[in-house]
Amino acid sequence: RVHQDCVVEVDTNQYSVPYAHIGQTVRVQVFGGRLRVFAGESLIADHAEVRGHRLRSIEPKHLEGVVALHPSRRREADEVAHDDGPLTSELQRPLEIYEQLTGGAW
Repeated sequence: RVHQDCVVEVDTNQYSVPYAHIGQTVRVQVFGGRLRVFAGESLIADHAEVRGHRLRSIEPKHLEGVVALHPSRRREADEVAHDDGPLTSELQRPLEIYEQLTGGAW
């Protein structure tokens, strides 16, 4: 079933579909590293399968018609949608930043 934020959830990951399908029951096919979403016999979304947990694959065009994206948000959405870089387990920020936020070292 398509969520209110235009996504379907598969193995904790979320994939966007066109906004017109919000609330509808759809069929998802995962094969060969691709995730395809069908409404009836019509292909409505095609994404590279996301590896990991609680990640999102968003196609900005799927959201058009739901809300008008501010230009800066559209850039962010485009970057997320087209980020094909490798997933990494490395920290993205130095631990010192977290220590400062929490008031000291662990």
